Amino acid sequence: MPFGNDAWFRYPFGWSLPPKMSLLKGSHTPETREASVRKQVYQDLAFPFAKLAEGVDVATELFDIFPLLCYPCKLRDVPGRMVRSHTGADTAFINLGIYGVPKPLRSGRPFKTVHAVRELEAWIRSVGGFQHSYCDSFQTEEEFGQMFDTALNAKLRKQYGADRAFVGVYEKTRPEVDVMAWMAEEKGWTEN
Repeated sequence: MPFGNDAWFRYPFGWSLPPKMSLLKGSHTPETREASVRKQVYQDLAFPFAKLAEGVDVATELFDIFPLLCYPCKLRDVPGRMVRSHTGADTAFINLGIYGVPKPLRSGRPFKTVHAVRELEAWIRSVGGFQHSYCDSFQTEEEFGQMFDTALNAKLRKQYGADRAFVGVYEKTRPEVDVMAWMAEEKGWTEN
């Protein structure tokens, strides 16, 4: 939105920025939602700082998208945190943002986007990192449980009756589309 900082927009509509991800995702038609998942990559992940070079290599190999957003952050070890990378102390993490259209798609070739994101998710789990919850996650519930510790959340949901009123964390973060059908479709594709 190049006009987002102009006075004519900012005064009457500035309250609407930045838009919530749920609003943006909810306003998609089925066709635009599929395009937002399969024709581009929008992934934010965090993992131990020591794995930075490996993370950049994985992102490059899978997507070949540049520039990458990269900044350090401190992951605090606090009780109740759902991230499974507990070390007993605060840990230096790196946040890596991958946004854009993968190189094969820019060249007009087919690209197995869902498969590539699932490979990225497997790597994140293997190094004790996590994917931010506003990104499309193609993990199964079991894989999600390997990345996030939902035990305390489940206990409190049951204790306060929220399990009967609201969907769980996994259901809130997974795409509303049939990802497994897309994966089956992608399996038949050949990449040039």
